Amino acid sequence: MRRLIRSTALLGAGSAATVIAALLRAKVLAAWLGPQGTGVMAQLATLTAVLVPLATLGMGNGVVSLVAEARGQGDLARVARIERTALTITWMIGGALAVVTALASPWLAPAILEGRAYAWVVVVGAACVPLSAVASLRISMLQGHEAIRSMAGLNAAIAGVGVASSASRTGMPAAAITSPAAWAKCPEPKRVS
Repeated sequence: MRRLIRSTALLGAGSAATVIAALLRAKVLAAWLGPQGTGVMAQLATLTAVLVPLATLGMGNGVVSLVAEARGQGDLARVARIERTALTITWMIGGALAVVTALASPWLAPAILEGRAYAWVVVVGAACVPLSAVASLRISMLQGHEAIRSMAGLNAAIAGVGVASSASRTGMPAAAITSPAAWAKCPEPKRVS
């Protein structure tokens, strides 16, 4: 029972940090980008939100259950194979989607944004797809490992990097910085037999 309460508190804290960071990031971006820029940013987020699930092929829930099952049987070699296979497939499909989207950016930009001048936004969104997909899959792996603390830390890291990138005024969209940070900051789960 204590473990359940502690896990719930950790995940709750990580989720609260994510929500607070999202609110701060939205406020900073809205003030900095103005209405037009906020709309462009929303379209970038929508583009990646559509492509990322395609890149993972919906493997998240399957990875959680397969990793948990293999861990329960003490088969760490199987856990490694599952994770390696899922990541390889996600990198390949995410990369292919990124390339196709980047190549189609001159036609996608006028369709979803305000013209060809925003093709670079589509390219940035495309670059985020494989990174965001891998980050999503790594969270599923952490769930399979029951690594609650790592998941809470990952949520807090993603939130912090998102706010910092939004406030930095680097000219790089926050989504483009947050997604790679999510992938890079994901800790390797501890293998427990």
